[in-house]
Amino acid sequence: MSYEVSTDKSRLDIDLIHNFLSKESYWATNIPRDVVERSIENAICFGAYEGKEQVGFARVVTDYAVFAYVGDVFVRGRGVSKLISACASRVSRCPRRRRCKPDPYTRSPNDRDLHAVVL
Repeated sequence: MSYEVSTDKSRLDIDLIHNFLSKESYWATNIPRDVVERSIENAICFGAYEGKEQVGFARVVTDYAVFAYVGDVFVRGRGVSKLISACASRVSRCPRRRRCKPDPYTRSPNDRDLHAVVL
């Protein structure tokens, strides 16, 4: 399988993202769609795609100096999580970053022990 990761927000499937966050995640159950849209507008977002189908998402909030906070991550497909994580850590635009801190409530479906990733 070949995946592509993009920061182009126009490619994001907002329905897919909102559905996952509001109905499948335990950290954002029943989150309103307008809140999801606002969170996407005000963050660096990464969509992972297999062809035209979106198979992953990650959102990064950063001060563009030393801190990047990764949240609302979900993936569907083998190998997607490593790819999207690598892209998010490289593109977070923190030239002197020390840590990329994951949201403590954000987990992939099989990852209950996510910790800060040292870059």
